[in-house]
Parts: sequence; C-alpha cells; structure tokens
Amino acid sequence: MTPNGASSTGDAQASNAGLKGSSWSRFHGRINEVANNFFYRLGYRVATNPKRTLLISLAFVVACCFGFANFTIEADGEDLWVPADSLARDHQSIVLEDFDGDGEFASFLVESPSETGSVLTKESVDAIWELDAIVRAVEVGGNTYADVCGKELDGVTCEPVFRGITRFWGDFATYEASVTSDADILATVNVATFPDGSTVNQQALFGNGITYDDDGNISGARATIQGFALDSDPDDGADINEDVFDWNEAFQDAMDEAANNFDVFDVFYLTSRSTDDALNESVTGEMFLFIITCEEIVTSYKWLSKNFSQPSFAADAIALRAYVLMIAVVSVALGRCCSGPVKRRSWLGVGGTVLVAAAGLAAYGLNSGFHIPFTSLSQILPFILIGIGVDDMFVIVAAYDHTDPSLAVEERIALGVKRCGVSVTYTSLTNFFAFLLGSMTSLPAVEYFCLYAATAILFDFFLQMTAFVALLTMDANRQKAGKIDCCCCLTSKKYLQEQERQHQEGIQRGVTLPNSNGESAFNAQGKHDLKAEVHQISPMGRFMKDKCSPFVLSAKGKALVLLGSAGLLAAGIYGVTQATQGFDVLDLAPDGHYSIEYTERSRKYDFDIQEWYVPMDVYTQEVDYPDVAVQAEMQSVDEEMLELKNVAAPLDSWLVSFIVWAEVNTTYSANIGTSGGYPVYDDRDTFYTALSAFLADEDNARFLADVVFDDEGIIKISRSEMYLINLVDTDKNVDVLRDTREVADQSTLDPQPFAYSAVFLFSEQYVVIYNELLSSFGLALLAVLVLSLFVLGKVTVVLLVCVTLIIIDVELLGFVYHWNLDVNSITVIELIMAVGLVVEYMVHIVHYFLHQDPSIPKDARIAEALGEIGPSVMVGAATTFLGIMPLAFANNVIFRVFFKMFLVIISFGFFHGVVFIPVLLSMLPDRLVSHSGHEEGTASITRHTGSKKVVVLEGPMPVETTD
Repeated sequence: MTPNGASSTGDAQASNAGLKGSSWSRFHGRINEVANNFFYRLGYRVATNPKRTLLISLAFVVACCFGFANFTIEADGEDLWVPADSLARDHQSIVLEDFDGDGEFASFLVESPSETGSVLTKESVDAIWELDAIVRAVEVGGNTYADVCGKELDGVTCEPVFRGITRFWGDFATYEASVTSDADILATVNVATFPDGSTVNQQALFGNGITYDDDGNISGARATIQGFALDSDPDDGADINEDVFDWNEAFQDAMDEAANNFDVFDVFYLTSRSTDDALNESVTGEMFLFIITCEEIVTSYKWLSKNFSQPSFAADAIALRAYVLMIAVVSVALGRCCSGPVKRRSWLGVGGTVLVAAAGLAAYGLNSGFHIPFTSLSQILPFILIGIGVDDMFVIVAAYDHTDPSLAVEERIALGVKRCGVSVTYTSLTNFFAFLLGSMTSLPAVEYFCLYAATAILFDFFLQMTAFVALLTMDANRQKAGKIDCCCCLTSKKYLQEQERQHQEGIQRGVTLPNSNGESAFNAQGKHDLKAEVHQISPMGRFMKDKCSPFVLSAKGKALVLLGSAGLLAAGIYGVTQATQGFDVLDLAPDGHYSIEYTERSRKYDFDIQEWYVPMDVYTQEVDYPDVAVQAEMQSVDEEMLELKNVAAPLDSWLVSFIVWAEVNTTYSANIGTSGGYPVYDDRDTFYTALSAFLADEDNARFLADVVFDDEGIIKISRSEMYLINLVDTDKNVDVLRDTREVADQSTLDPQPFAYSAVFLFSEQYVVIYNELLSSFGLALLAVLVLSLFVLGKVTVVLLVCVTLIIIDVELLGFVYHWNLDVNSITVIELIMAVGLVVEYMVHIVHYFLHQDPSIPKDARIAEALGEIGPSVMVGAATTFLGIMPLAFANNVIFRVFFKMFLVIISFGFFHGVVFIPVLLSMLPDRLVSHSGHEEGTASITRHTGSKKVVVLEGPMPVETTD
C-alpha cells in the first residue's frame, strides 16, 4: 500500500525559506515539492508491485508492436532529402503533369586498366559493341531493351544512346564495314557531328582523360561512357514505370556478370534506380551493429560484476589501468557494492539493457502504426538510445545506492526514485522536446528520424522509471534473501550468516542494523544510528570528490579549464567560418556498392551526369504566345539564362526554330519579318495554324515534346532546353539555382517562367539548411530554457546552462570543418541530438549541486555533487560511447560521420558538464547560483508503522516521532 501523502508544508526549514524567498522561489519550491512527492509515491508503488509493473510495461511494449503491421521502408532519395514544401518540388509537380519524368536511364562506363592505356582501340571498341549487344538483349518479364527504351516520335524506334561511342556509326553493321584498325577509330571520333547531324561533345563522351596529338586531334582516351535513355512515363496511378524498374534490375545483374568477362577494360555501371537500391541495402545492411552493441553491453555487465565488485578504489586501481576508461567507469557504477556473488548485479544490467531495446522496439512499432516510414537514418537510433537509456539506469541505481541501507527495500526505492526523478525527467524531456521540435523541419528524412527518436526517448523514460525500478526492487529483494546473482534459485548461507552476525553485533552495541529480513535500523532508545546516516559513495565518487574537485576548483585548475575552454571555443568559431555545405546521397550507400564505384570513376573523368551537361529546361505557362512582346521576352529569358556562369549551350528552343521557319514559310503570315524579326500574324488562329504546320514538319517534330496544348488547341505550357555545367560542389549547385530563379523573377511574363532541372531538387536543401539548423537549435534551446526554469529555479543557473549549450554547439559546428566534413541535413540531426545529450551531462551536476545543504561552502557543495552524481555522468558518457562505437565500423560513410560527431558531442559535453560548469559555479557569487535554504522543496513524507510515525526527510535519514 502506498504510504500516506506528504505534508503540505514540508519541513520547517523549507517552509521558512520559502516565506523569505521571492514569489518565483516559492512557486519553484512548490513545484519541486509536488514532483518529489510524486516520484516518492511512484517509487513506492512500483517497489510494492514489481511483477505487476513489469507485466504492464510488457503489455505496453507488445501493444505498440502491433503497429508493425503498417511497417514501411522509405528509400527514395527525393522523398527523403528534398524539402517537402520547396519550390523545386512545386516545379517538379508542374513538369510531371504535362511532360515525361525526370529521365530513366541505364549506363555503363569503361576504363582502361593501364594509366597509359586507351579505350579508343579497335579491340576496346569491339568489346564496347559486345557490351551494347548484352544491354539490348537483357530481357525480363518478356520486355527487352526495345520495349523499355525511350522512343522517338514514331513511338517505335528507340532513341540513340544519349552518350556513347557507338553513336558514331549508328549500328554494328556500319561499324563492322567501316572499321578495320585503330586508325579508323581515331579518324571517326575526331569528326564534328554524328551521322544524325547532332553535334559531337568530346568532353561528354571521353571526359578529361583525352590525349591529343601534335595537330590537336584526339589520339586516345582513358575512359568512355555509354548511356541508354529509357521510358520515363510512369504507370497509371504510380510513381514509376514497373517494366523499366524491373528491366533496370536485370540490366544491373547482366553488367555485374559481364564485368568479369572483359580484360581489355574495367566495367562499371549505373541506373536511375541505383541510388534507391543503395539506400535500401543500407537500411538492412547495418542492423548487425545493434546486435553487437547489445552483446557488448551485456558482456561488459557480466565481466564488470565479476571483476569489480570490491568497494575499494585503491584495490582496483591496477586493474583499471589495464582497461579502457569506459569499462572502468561502468565497473565503478555497477560493481561497487559489497563483494560476493549475492551483491553482483549482472542480471540487473542485462534486464535494463533489454528495456532500452524494448523502448526502441515500441517506438518503431508505434511510429509504423502511424505510417511513419523507416529509413536508413532510423538505424542510428538504437545506438543513441543505448547510451541515453543506460545513463538513466545508472542514475537510478546511484540514487538507490545513496539511500540509507538500514531502510526497507521499498523505502529505499521510493527515496531513490524521489532523489533522481526530477533530474531524469528533466534530461529525458529535454531530449524528447529537442527531437520533437526538430521534427518540424521541412526535410522528410530528418522529420522521420526525429519522430522515431522522440518517441523512443519518451518510452525509454517510461520503462526506466517503472520497469527498471521494478527490476531494481527484485534485485534488491534477491540480495536481501541471499540469492546468488547468476543463479537465483540458490541461496548463499554464508551471506545470510554474515548478515545475521552483523545484526546480532548491532544489538549488543544497542543498535539494530539491517538484518536478513531488511528491518529498519532503530536502537532501543529510538535513536537512529549515526553510522547509518553516512551515504554510500562509490570509489569513483570519492575520487571525484576528494581528488578531482579540489584540483579543478583550485586557482591553477580554474585557469587551465578556462584556457582550454577558450581554445575550444576559438577553434569552433574558426571552424564555423570555414565550414562548407555538402551532401552526397550516395554516402548513405554501403561501401563498395557498384553505384559508388561508378560515381567515383564518373567524377574522376568529369562524366558525372550530376555535374557536367545536366539538362535544364525553362518553362513558360499560359502566356499570350502570339504576342510579339511575349515572344521577345521568352527569348530574352533564354539569353539571360545562357549568360549565367554554370549554364551553357546548346539551346534547343521551339520558339527560335519557329521564327527561323517563319522567315521562309510565309503562307500563313500576312506580315512576316516585321516587329524586330518576330513573326506577326493577322490573328491568333493564324498563329496556331502556322505553329501546327511547323510542328508537322519532320525536321521540327522533336518539338512536339516541348509544347503542350490544352483542349482548345492553345499552348498550355512550353519549354526550351539548355545545360548546366561544372556543378562540382554544393556552392555551385546553390548559386545556379538562385541565379536561374533571379532571372525568372525579373521576367515581365505573367505568369513568370521558371527553370527546372532534376538536380535542383537536391540543391534545394542547401537553400534552407542554415535556416533549418538555426530554427531547430533555437526551438530546442527554448525547450531547455523553459524546462530549466521549472527544474533548476535559479535564472542565473538556467542562463549558465543555456550559454554553455550554445558554446558547445558552436564548437560542434566548427568541428564539422575540422573533421573535414560538410554542413548538411545530417549536421542538423547531430545538433539536435547534441542539445539533449549535452544537457544530460550538465544538468545532473547542476541539479545535485542545488540540492546540497546551502549552509556549507559553495566549493564543498560542488564537490559533494560531483561525488554523488559525477560517476553516473561518467558512466553516461562512457556507455553512450560504447553504444555508438560500432558505428565506427559501419559499412557506409554517413554512419561513420555520426560516430565522429558523437565522439565530439560526448567529449565536449562531458568536459563542459563535469569540469567547465563546476568552475563557473565556483566563480559566480553564491547568491546567484544557490538557493537560500532548501526552497527547492525538501518536503517531508510521513508513513505510519504501528504506533509510530516516521518522517522521512529529503536526506535518507528517517526520524522517529511519537503520535
């Protein structure tokens, strides 16, 4: 049964302090009093019903898992990394409504294996024709290349390869009849036009690997590319053409097999679905790392409990030096209780870790139930959660261990939960709100990740405060009963005998110490044993309190800390000024993926279709096309576009060709050649009659794909084509996007024209990335500010926490540059995570500092806080590192980037939380950083035991009173 409620006034000291304090102080004290009472009752209720609590928690997790019925995976790059409300998205919708898709393709690239070799030999070109034949023979579902290729206007003939050396001959029969030697190959590739009249672009065909003879003619090339245009029209009611999608997969299989059959060159390949395939493989490719993480944690717990169960720090010092600091910290936290098989907590650690995994599982299930897709980034979550969850677990255990061992288990659990409840709630809510507010981003991938993370952190908090507390209760009862840790069915008689012996010795001294039945410790005179007042403190806690704290708070220590902090901040600020934007979706692909190998060669030779000669169209909608002024403005817009730095000819414009055609075709015109050279017709009907004749001309039939008519035969939308070039970095992508929009915005056409290219979709995120970063961080900081005011109470301390948080994020953003990384969507996620994780390192110290007795010197209070909660903060940092360490061995770039940034977050967060914050607290005036008395609410809790009323104060010491 839950004990009776808390006294409404609290103890006299709290009440008096509250009366003397400000209204805010009294309000804050009342909030903390209510919170403390709530967590006391929660802990007591769980401790008295641990099995029921576990069953309810299990039922909750199982219920959430029903959401997996709607589990979906999203791996479409556009749907993940393009801002949902972006202008490029709007333009894409307009384009896809009336024109073909963004361009389905299949491509292969061949590279000479020798640095001095060339693919412009008869042997190599023969092999390229053989590859071409393999492509055209690929068949799946009854569809060959002839069925899925991009068609000419007749709807039957396949378009020629949009890049490829075979275009010089058109078909293999012509090639075979005309080429007998290497010289014939070189003579052919040096011509200016293809047989169909199209201009040869040698850079597009051979990249930068061309060699020239003394006369300036091509004499060789290290590599060449062959691209096949495929049908881009999606199926009715679908986003893709299933036949093309399946054929591309068969093409990839065929190229994978063929790549091993050619010695004359190396073969690489890519299709329009390759990026999505890579992301799909990435989604399932890293799950083994989470399994490693869980096994790693569990193994550590077992090892630690076995090897570090002695309470003496000195005795363990040699062993601690032999292992990494992370294992040492965890050992101190979990294995510091009395030695022997009974006091070990290996299964408690295992159970707590399982609960962390269960929280993630429940979050995945619930989000799936609400149709929130699973992405490659969602795999990062378990690594984050294992660190956060284990951190909360250690804080709870530390709070329990800090209570009076002479009290009953239920009482100790209640007091422990009361002691840490506000702190754990605050850090959990900070993480929750940071991610929840981060989900307001316009970037879908970040939104989905933040929703998963916010839900998982909330569930982890719920399970830690209920199910883990229940496990802790069961483990404490096991110890009380003398059950062996790893084999609970066995009882240690030696342990029980030792407990009974200590109990009897206590009776002889007039003191009742805790016996095997867990009875409270009161002596015959009703006086609590003073020895029981002494809080248990871990060896690491004593070290931090007695060794680290005095040094850090000394004049020399403060100088070193401030100097180091200034250096980190300076490095961060410099890095911020040097940081660049950039994000390659293929960084999410697994290492060694064929798409990465192709892209690396493509960029090496400047073949990359995302960098060189990218088609860009300028669209005009529902303007008065027969109007001469409109025609002049349309051409002016095209000319201004071509003057931009990263836009190049050739220009393919139906209007320009129509004007040239009109000069020699006067049948439909009453006034050709006037008005500055633009065709002027007697009326609108004559204009459209002439346009129909122009498009019916076989030489102009290609423009039928560039002009769309409405039901009344009026032009609805039209386009002209040009090319983007030299998009070798993010800045150039953003510049050309903004420049083309500026040209369009200055146009007098109504509605205004717009430029669109497929690369604009991914460039769009860089237009908004800094706004997204600042807004996400600002909202998270606001959440920290509000929560801190209610939890910490002191405005100066709250500002100290927020300013430190800003400093850390500046340093983190700066180290993006120092790590040789780029600012992108991943950076936004990392900064959001940093808010919650860093607050955990800082606030536990600050909160426990504010709970110390204000009558003792400030530096002593800082030392007490570090001794009490410092080890748990260290464990939090260590276990977070342990949780994300497998990311260093991940199979793709982005996961390894997460590891690097996590390392910075953990290091900077721990340094500022455990070292920098204490120094600032020590330097600031006491009145600004301390409560005047226990105004934070040291409310008394009363419980009745027979004829006596026991008042349990904020500290662990119970005081007996008589009714």
